[in-house]
Amino acid sequence: MLVCNGEHLVDEKLCSFFLQDVGSWLEEINLGGYRQIFKENGVNGEYLESMSVFTTEQILHFIRRHHMKWGDFITLCKELRRIKGTLSFSL
Repeated sequence: MLVCNGEHLVDEKLCSFFLQDVGSWLEEINLGGYRQIFKENGVNGEYLESMSVFTTEQILHFIRRHHMKWGDFITLCKELRRIKGTLSFSL
């Protein structure tokens, strides 16, 4: 189980993810190939949380900037939705 600040992920808000937590989470969801570029671009939990309100233009920019395949971006979004759902039920 991924831990964030010494607690289980489901006990923490997505916004509290640090860069290393995002990297570990990417590994966990089989998107570890993006770990370094997310780190280089400063993608933390707060950034991931903000993706829920991205415009189409911002989504396309994110995909290009992180050299993501469409399928991987969809996986990322599904996993974010899953985590956010888990987090909202645990509060």
